[in-house]
Amino acid sequence: MFKKSGQYINKIRNKLRTLTVSRNFNAWGSGLISRGFQSNGMSQIECGKDVTFNEFAWISFDGSKGRLVVEDNVYIGRFCTMSISTLILIRKSALISDRVYIGDCNHGYQNTSLPISSQPVTSAGSVEIGEGCWIGIGVAILPGVKIGKNAVIGANSVVTRSIPDYAIAAGNPAKVIRNIAVD
Repeated sequence: MFKKSGQYINKIRNKLRTLTVSRNFNAWGSGLISRGFQSNGMSQIECGKDVTFNEFAWISFDGSKGRLVVEDNVYIGRFCTMSISTLILIRKSALISDRVYIGDCNHGYQNTSLPISSQPVTSAGSVEIGEGCWIGIGVAILPGVKIGKNAVIGANSVVTRSIPDYAIAAGNPAKVIRNIAVD
């Protein structure tokens, strides 16, 4: 009996949190925002229907120009971190596992008279996660990358270049190891 009442209380907490946080987004269709969600740019987030931000997702924007656009039926796993200065676009039905990093920007480091943390953030281009992708646990996706439709990125990979549609890629740096047969 106590277990069921605890589950019911957690369901109510999740709904209240989702309502409270999502009203600050630029657009929110429906879904779930779990505990620990953080962002310094709520109004720069646009989400479709059935979007899940699992526990402790962190979305960081460099200024007011960046945007996060998440299409319908997307799952974003626990402890996912995104750093955005231009655009991260996540197409519909993408599955992003736990502890994934996605960033479209880097710290400047060229000025040796300044600490890196004091140098401006630079962007090498937006990031696009294709429709139906599966991004494995612990993956890092770096600036300027486009991951194609229904691609799979293996656990702990570092994606430094674009990956084509229907490809399986893994490694550091990630390389296509085979293609998925298309019906």
